Amino acid sequence: MGGPIQDPLLGPLAWDAEAGWWKFDAGPIAGRSVEALIIPDPDWDPMSEASRSRIRACLDWIRENESAIRSHIGADMFDWWLDSYAREDDEVHTPEEFAATIELEGITFAADGLARLVYDDRNLVGAHGIWLSVGPNGEFSDGPDIV
Repeated sequence: MGGPIQDPLLGPLAWDAEAGWWKFDAGPIAGRSVEALIIPDPDWDPMSEASRSRIRACLDWIRENESAIRSHIGADMFDWWLDSYAREDDEVHTPEEFAATIELEGITFAADGLARLVYDDRNLVGAHGIWLSVGPNGEFSDGPDIV
Protein backbone atom coordinates (compact mmCIF):
# COMPACT_ATOMS: atom_id res chain seq x y z
CA MET A 1 0.00 0.00 0.00
CA GLY A 2 2.41 2.68 1.13
CA GLY A 3 3.74 4.74 3.99
CA PRO A 4 2.06 7.37 6.14
CA ILE A 5 -0.10 9.98 4.44
CA GLN A 6 -0.80 13.35 6.03
CA ASP A 7 -4.40 14.51 5.67
CA PRO A 8 -5.47 18.05 6.65
CA LEU A 9 -8.43 16.90 8.80
CA LEU A 10 -7.72 13.24 9.50
CA GLY A 11 -4.07 13.79 10.42
CA PRO A 12 -1.44 11.10 9.80
CA LEU A 13 -2.84 7.95 8.20
CA ALA A 14 -0.62 4.92 8.81
CA TRP A 15 -0.87 1.71 6.81
CA ASP A 16 -0.97 -1.44 8.97
CA ALA A 17 0.33 -4.09 6.57
CA GLU A 18 -0.34 -6.94 8.98
CA ALA A 19 -4.01 -6.01 9.49
CA GLY A 20 -4.57 -4.67 5.97
CA TRP A 21 -6.07 -1.29 6.85
CA TRP A 22 -5.28 2.36 7.36
CA LYS A 23 -5.27 3.59 10.95
CA PHE A 24 -5.50 7.07 12.49
CA ASP A 25 -6.57 8.92 15.62
CA ALA A 26 -10.02 10.43 14.98
CA GLY A 27 -9.99 12.40 18.23
CA PRO A 28 -10.44 14.34 20.09
CA ILE A 29 -14.09 13.40 20.23
CA ALA A 30 -15.85 14.17 23.51
CA GLY A 31 -12.39 14.96 24.87
CA ARG A 32 -10.99 11.52 24.11
CA SER A 33 -8.68 9.89 21.61
CA VAL A 34 -10.62 7.56 19.30
CA GLU A 35 -9.01 4.91 17.09
CA ALA A 36 -10.23 4.96 13.50
CA LEU A 37 -9.71 2.42 10.75
CA ILE A 38 -10.19 2.74 7.00
CA ILE A 39 -10.81 -0.66 5.43
CA PRO A 40 -9.76 -0.86 1.76
CA ASP A 41 -11.77 -2.85 -0.75
CA PRO A 42 -10.73 -4.15 -4.19
CA ASP A 43 -13.27 -1.78 -5.77
CA TRP A 44 -12.52 1.23 -3.54
CA ASP A 45 -9.40 3.32 -3.08
CA PRO A 46 -9.84 4.92 0.34
CA MET A 47 -6.83 7.17 -0.21
CA SER A 48 -8.30 8.88 -3.28
CA GLU A 49 -9.24 12.50 -2.72
CA ALA A 50 -12.95 11.72 -3.29
CA SER A 51 -12.89 8.95 -0.69
CA ARG A 52 -10.97 10.96 1.89
CA SER A 53 -13.30 13.91 1.31
CA ARG A 54 -16.28 11.65 2.14
CA ILE A 55 -14.48 10.29 5.22
CA ARG A 56 -13.63 13.84 6.34
CA ALA A 57 -17.29 14.91 5.99
CA CYS A 58 -18.49 11.92 7.99
CA LEU A 59 -15.87 12.40 10.71
CA ASP A 60 -16.63 16.11 10.90
CA TRP A 61 -20.34 15.30 11.42
CA ILE A 62 -19.51 12.70 14.07
CA ARG A 63 -17.27 15.14 15.94
CA GLU A 64 -19.95 17.83 15.96
CA ASN A 65 -22.80 15.47 16.89
CA GLU A 66 -21.27 12.81 19.12
CA SER A 67 -23.47 13.67 22.11
CA ALA A 68 -26.56 13.45 19.86
CA ILE A 69 -25.36 10.03 18.67
CA ARG A 70 -25.10 8.83 22.28
CA SER A 71 -28.57 10.29 22.96
CA HIS A 72 -29.92 8.36 19.97
CA ILE A 73 -28.37 5.14 21.33
CA GLY A 74 -29.71 5.80 24.84
CA ALA A 75 -33.24 6.51 23.58
CA ASP A 76 -33.21 3.44 21.33
CA MET A 77 -31.65 0.92 23.74
CA PHE A 78 -32.77 1.98 27.21
CA ASP A 79 -36.04 0.00 27.49
CA TRP A 80 -34.40 -3.10 26.00
CA TRP A 81 -31.49 -2.68 28.45
CA LEU A 82 -33.92 -2.42 31.41
CA ASP A 83 -35.52 -5.73 30.41
CA SER A 84 -32.30 -7.54 29.47
CA TYR A 85 -29.30 -6.31 31.45
CA ALA A 86 -30.21 -3.81 34.16
CA ARG A 87 -29.36 -4.77 37.73
CA GLU A 88 -30.82 -3.37 40.93
CA ASP A 89 -27.52 -1.74 41.87
CA ASP A 90 -27.10 0.08 38.51
CA GLU A 91 -26.77 3.82 38.80
CA VAL A 92 -28.39 4.31 35.39
CA HIS A 93 -32.10 5.11 35.59
CA THR A 94 -32.87 7.09 32.41
CA PRO A 95 -32.02 7.02 28.70
CA GLU A 96 -29.97 10.17 29.31
CA GLU A 97 -27.88 8.44 31.99
CA PHE A 98 -27.41 5.47 29.67
CA ALA A 99 -26.15 7.84 26.95
CA ALA A 100 -23.86 9.63 29.37
CA THR A 101 -22.30 6.33 30.49
CA ILE A 102 -21.20 4.90 27.14
CA GLU A 103 -18.00 6.12 25.45
CA LEU A 104 -16.98 6.16 21.80
CA GLU A 105 -14.16 3.66 21.41
CA GLY A 106 -13.57 3.32 17.66
CA ILE A 107 -14.75 4.17 14.15
CA THR A 108 -14.40 2.10 11.00
CA PHE A 109 -14.84 3.63 7.55
CA ALA A 110 -15.67 1.25 4.70
CA ALA A 111 -16.37 1.23 0.97
CA ASP A 112 -20.15 1.56 1.44
CA GLY A 113 -19.72 5.15 2.66
CA LEU A 114 -20.80 4.42 6.22
CA ALA A 115 -18.89 4.90 9.43
CA ARG A 116 -19.39 2.15 11.99
CA LEU A 117 -19.06 3.51 15.49
CA VAL A 118 -18.30 1.22 18.41
CA TYR A 119 -19.02 2.36 21.95
CA ASP A 120 -17.61 0.96 25.16
CA ASP A 121 -20.73 -0.11 27.09
CA ARG A 122 -18.98 0.58 30.44
CA ASN A 123 -20.43 -2.79 31.60
CA LEU A 124 -24.05 -1.83 30.94
CA VAL A 125 -24.61 -4.73 28.55
CA GLY A 126 -22.30 -7.39 29.88
CA ALA A 127 -19.09 -5.81 28.52
CA HIS A 128 -20.32 -5.99 24.93
CA GLY A 129 -19.59 -3.16 22.56
CA ILE A 130 -22.47 -1.10 21.21
CA TRP A 131 -22.31 -0.26 17.53
CA LEU A 132 -24.24 1.70 14.96
CA SER A 133 -23.64 2.97 11.43
CA VAL A 134 -23.87 6.56 10.34
CA GLY A 135 -23.59 8.12 6.89
CA PRO A 136 -21.73 11.28 5.90
CA ASN A 137 -24.89 13.37 6.27
CA GLY A 138 -25.68 12.05 9.73
CA GLU A 139 -28.22 9.42 8.76
CA PHE A 140 -28.33 6.34 10.97
CA SER A 141 -28.60 3.16 8.92
CA ASP A 142 -27.81 0.13 11.10
CA GLY A 143 -27.97 -0.33 14.84
CA PRO A 144 -27.65 0.40 17.56
CA ASP A 145 -26.97 -3.13 18.61
CA ILE A 146 -24.42 -5.02 20.70
CA VAL A 147 -21.33 -6.78 19.40
